Amino acid sequence: ERAVVQDLSQRGYFVLGGARHGFDFVVYEGDPVRHHGSMFVVLVEEDRELLPRELVLWNRLAATAHKSVLLASMGEAELEPTYIDLQCLQKTAVAANPG
Repeated sequence: ERAVVQDLSQRGYFVLGGARHGFDFVVYEGDPVRHHGSMFVVLVEEDRELLPRELVLWNRLAATAHKSVLLASMGEAELEPTYIDLQCLQKTAVAANPG
């Protein structure tokens, strides 16, 4: 959990708790006072099997809020988190925030 927050923060994002939205975190591309969140983050264990209904639920909740969903996992041997963007349904590198 801490590694994901730290990684996203180092990339220039603001990361706040997302429990009230049903997610682990909300990621902002700028100061949360001035910007809307752009992504919801779900922390998942590296070897956890995801149920299709979970993916559909997360995607629907995020689409309703005009956000994307980022799955984040941290393997024991990994130095950096791995991210999967549900909009792309493929592994993606989270770029540094341009703002």
